[in-house]
Amino acid sequence: MEALLGELWVPSLICFLIGVVFCIVEMLTPGFGAAGVLGFAGFVAVFIMQIVGNKPVAALIVCAVIMVVILVLIMLFIHSFQSGRLSKSKIVLQDNIESNSTPLNEQDYQALVGKEGVTVTPLRPAGIADIEGRRVDVQTYGNFIEAGQKIIVVAVENLRIIVK
Repeated sequence: MEALLGELWVPSLICFLIGVVFCIVEMLTPGFGAAGVLGFAGFVAVFIMQIVGNKPVAALIVCAVIMVVILVLIMLFIHSFQSGRLSKSKIVLQDNIESNSTPLNEQDYQALVGKEGVTVTPLRPAGIADIEGRRVDVQTYGNFIEAGQKIIVVAVENLRIIVK
């Protein structure tokens, strides 16, 4: 190792490993932050140490190795993002809707016309009401209704439940 990297092989190896670790940390945490900057700084430090140590060939080899390491890390990240552990995290948007979500169907809402309920939040003119034990978004024709008041469903217009 000393023949290739010269006297600075120990600090070069330490900075290289620090750069790899910080790049991995940056890929596993959301956002752009200090870990990515520190990882990049570690790689730049290795390159500068080799240039200062009069080893330009070693600097080019280190640069090539750094590029290969970064490419491998990016490929691992993309694979994990598509089908690995990262794809199952809450960060990634899923293609389907969970089964416990409420389906939006105008026919279901039409069945609520004439039903009575109680407002959960103030209606200004929109808010939430409890109708037959089901919390739904409702709207008035413009008037204010306080929370806890009785309401009646008068119409359903394009998935909007109109109450008074």
